[in-house]
Amino acid sequence: MNPKLTFLTLCALSVSALNVLAQNLVVTSDTTVSGTHYENNSTTYAALTNSGTWTFTGSDVTLTGTADSGNGGYGVRNTGGGTVNLIDGVIEANAGGVLQSNTSAAVLRNVNITTQSGPGVTMSTSSTATISGGTITTNSGGNGVTLTTQSGVTLRDVTVNAFNQGVGLSGTSTAELHDVNITAANSHAVALSTSSTVVMVGGTIVTTSTGAHHGVNAGTQSSVSLENVVIISANGRGISLTGTSTAVLDNVNITTNNSEAITAIGIAINTGTLTARDVTLTTSGSNSAGMTIVRASFYGEDLTINTTGAMARGFRFEVGSTGTINGLQITTQGDYAHGFTVNGDNIDTLTVLHINDAQVQTSGYSAHGVTIGGDLESELYMENSTITASGEGSNGIYFSTTGTSVETVTLTNVTVTAQNSGISVGTSKITDTPSNYENLIDRTGTYAVLLHSSTISGGAHLININTVLSGTNEAGEIVLVDNPVALTTAAENSTLIGDT
Repeated sequence: MNPKLTFLTLCALSVSALNVLAQNLVVTSDTTVSGTHYENNSTTYAALTNSGTWTFTGSDVTLTGTADSGNGGYGVRNTGGGTVNLIDGVIEANAGGVLQSNTSAAVLRNVNITTQSGPGVTMSTSSTATISGGTITTNSGGNGVTLTTQSGVTLRDVTVNAFNQGVGLSGTSTAELHDVNITAANSHAVALSTSSTVVMVGGTIVTTSTGAHHGVNAGTQSSVSLENVVIISANGRGISLTGTSTAVLDNVNITTNNSEAITAIGIAINTGTLTARDVTLTTSGSNSAGMTIVRASFYGEDLTINTTGAMARGFRFEVGSTGTINGLQITTQGDYAHGFTVNGDNIDTLTVLHINDAQVQTSGYSAHGVTIGGDLESELYMENSTITASGEGSNGIYFSTTGTSVETVTLTNVTVTAQNSGISVGTSKITDTPSNYENLIDRTGTYAVLLHSSTISGGAHLININTVLSGTNEAGEIVLVDNPVALTTAAENSTLIGDT
């Protein structure tokens, strides 16, 4: 008699004859089982494979690793380099749904995984999994999918509802996600670190946490590629890139808000590279921003940014960044909500931004179309664009004298219309602390606006320069300080409208 066949027959007879008797399946060679329910008894797994290929088929296959069956543990433990094939099955577990390591492999098709306090799928040490159809749900702890140490997963048409991270990667791991819907309740929906990679085509990414958790959080030289994806972040950022990470976005829609007084940002990058095509960013709440780009390289095409809330920005472009945008629409609503900001602060690198074919519209008190400032040199080049600042006290182009700086704006075929001043030079601060008083005295700025075939129109002033700043001296007294700035304007085939 074949020992393997006898083992399987006894297991099947035991389950059918005594349904309450728990069984553990241990696979050490190629095995196929159909229509059988296995539960963990005194051990911590319902099924274990150490080598060979294990295949489950049939809609009534159930692997149970819950406390009701014994100690509670994993539905599948695949740690010996074997291969698991599970088709049309169910995994219900306490500590985790599927645990893989040591180059193990798994193929799951139409499998529903539910865990009570652990991760849905965990992979390490170069393990792989292909999962199509089905669901992954973690109820009170754990990620939906966790990959470490060069592991890889492919998800297709899968729904992930995770207590913590939806998909988490580290250690140069990779994930391919096709039409996957991910929801994370208490952490980032997709998290990458240590040179990991995510490629996602179709699907949704949602965070529902009251904390500052992001739709995608990528760090330490990781890479993200998103196409035809919708991201909704309850309170954090839609996408956060740090540690010289890179992202390529194509037809991506991002919505963020700060209902819990957390700054909402659609895309935030601090060192790295971002390419965005056909991207829509919608943010709400005070101090929100469609994008913040710091020490980064950026290319954008056909971007739409809508912000609602006081002191919001369409985007911030800062600190030695370089970028080009072809096709841009920005609409801001709220007091002090500027269209976009270019700053060259605190780094010995020129900040340069080129924009073509842009429409910038602001509404709200002192909501400027463009603000330029910083301690070091910045350059903005715009062409074939319009800037409209319609609120009281709003300026078209506003130079903020926050330090010793050299700022240049070059406009070609651009129309600037502002309720207050077409061009204004002033200060972004009303008062300074005593420790910064001398810095306030020493502040100077050299600014230039170069016009080619452009129109500047100001309702109150064409050009306005605030020559006096307000500061606080060492005695705590409010004093007036001269603002020694220099503004140069040069116009070629251009129209200037308004009082000087």
